[in-house]
Amino acid sequence: MRIYFQGLALLIVFAASLHGSLHGGVAAGADRKPNFLVILADNIGQDWFDCYGSEENCTPKVDKLAASGVRFEHCYVTPLCSTTRVEMYTGRYGLHTGWHTHHDSAIYGGGGLDPKREITWARALRDAGYKTAITGKWQINDLAVDVDALKQHGFDEHLVWTGHLVGEGNAEERWQASIKPGGSRELESRYWDPIVYRNGEHQKVTETFGPDIYVDYLVDFMSRHRDDPFVAYYAMPLVHVPTVTTPLSPKQDASEREQFAGMVRYLDHQVGQLIAALERLKLRDDTIVLFITDNGTSDRLKGKVRGNRAAGGLGTLTEGGLDVPMILNCPARIAQGRVSKALVDCSDVFPTLLDLAGVPIPAGLVLDGRSFASQLAISETLPPPPRQWIFAQYASTRVVRDERFKLYSTGQLYDVSVDANEKTNLAASAEPDVAAAHKRLQAVLDGLPADAKLPFPFRSSSAFKLEADQKKKAAN
Repeated sequence: MRIYFQGLALLIVFAASLHGSLHGGVAAGADRKPNFLVILADNIGQDWFDCYGSEENCTPKVDKLAASGVRFEHCYVTPLCSTTRVEMYTGRYGLHTGWHTHHDSAIYGGGGLDPKREITWARALRDAGYKTAITGKWQINDLAVDVDALKQHGFDEHLVWTGHLVGEGNAEERWQASIKPGGSRELESRYWDPIVYRNGEHQKVTETFGPDIYVDYLVDFMSRHRDDPFVAYYAMPLVHVPTVTTPLSPKQDASEREQFAGMVRYLDHQVGQLIAALERLKLRDDTIVLFITDNGTSDRLKGKVRGNRAAGGLGTLTEGGLDVPMILNCPARIAQGRVSKALVDCSDVFPTLLDLAGVPIPAGLVLDGRSFASQLAISETLPPPPRQWIFAQYASTRVVRDERFKLYSTGQLYDVSVDANEKTNLAASAEPDVAAAHKRLQAVLDGLPADAKLPFPFRSSSAFKLEADQKKKAAN
């Protein structure tokens, strides 16, 4: 099965490349809207990418993208996956969408991302004439119930893993069965022999590595729509645990860390595959590649930076949990070799994609995100960055930072430009620059509205723990 999919994708790419060579290809230029290849990696921070100072030597393809594009030093997300994804898709903070705490609809049911409440960038671009596809991970709807969710969110085609618990029925039914005596908490496979939804059909793909079929699917999509403006979105399952061997690291008795490193190398390998496909299709100059991750690395798998294991990470509001890689690359449309200190967060993806496409923000939609397209220009002189601060939230705790300082809604203040591990709380400092920053950032937090509410309770291991902690605290 795996050989079939890879062979099919290569055949389509070859045919499309031949078509381009016979007909001159599709000319790059300002008269053509750019394509977008958006790659979101799962549960990995800056500490595994050499272009961000890692010493793990696992990411030459991503590092090459950074060296020949624009690499942002600071991009804030949220500390867990679903909250980041909703913010990135909608361009709106969790305090506005209500999605400020991890909620995993595909595992627990109980409600998902509602297209009547929120508009995604995929939907806005599709409505403007783009062909759209998603492959990889989608956890914020139960596709057994919300069968048309991906179309309603703007994707014409999909091949996705949702993370259902093994069993029968929808997510709610599977979860209820799992908590009974003898119930299983095993998830449907995302890696070897994955169980996926392919354009609405729930199916198991045997004798293959899941990430391979996801890339093949996206290459096929780009091949078929090479003459149309398209959005190809790969929500990578890599490198989320459980750690596994990959086709490039078949050693079965490897340690968890060795397996994780192999998964990072495979992530990098797949980025290389997608870039090579764009080159074969003669679409490289017309396709803007955006690479980003959804949160930091889990603590036990942190990468080495400057001789030490990085601090913070997955599930925390530390810099290691929030400040992730973001790289944009397109040789004919985006500056090459630039390292940007402009502050961005994942809400900015929505308005930036639309700005680059020349598509207006949908009427009546108010975004938290701000376009950073001006920072990508092939120019020596750039306008001022669009932001003075970036923001993140998890549950009731909020943080805001500027180029130097970071303030928590719980009161701690750090100079993260020199104290990235947040060891020295400066909240009581009377130093003029510290006190001024404290006042300025506190005004930002004070000016934000209260959290909007979703019409369902959060369901996730994180949400359940928060609820239990609150009950315990109330009892004491």
